[in-house]
Amino acid sequence: MKKKVESSTRILIEKAMQDECVLENLIDNTAITDETIGFHAQQAVEKLLKALLSFLGQRYRKTHDIRELLDGLEDANCKVPDNLYEIRYLTPYAVEWRYENFMVYDEPPLDRHKMLQLIKSLRQHVEKKIAAK
Repeated sequence: MKKKVESSTRILIEKAMQDECVLENLIDNTAITDETIGFHAQQAVEKLLKALLSFLGQRYRKTHDIRELLDGLEDANCKVPDNLYEIRYLTPYAVEWRYENFMVYDEPPLDRHKMLQLIKSLRQHVEKKIAAK
């Protein structure tokens, strides 16, 4: 079972890095909407949190809810640093704003560069936790 967890963790991190790569390459392209950038940001965060949960042997349901995944990590005594908690606001990009018009919600523009930096910091945090065990 341990090999399966390690494999799942590794795959999730690799997939998160693919979303991060998409962000790095499209972040300054104004033809790409905030909904699309936000979707890839949310996906990267979701996969990184699931990778850490998987590594810790924690079960999680199929969800796009970042807060639920953060709560799962907190329950496992592996809280994400407070300076990364803004990632919880990405949840709507997974579903609601993926299929509805973002502008209807009168939301401020996504701070693309800040979100990318949060994702990079989260990945470093996850990789550090995994390397420490």
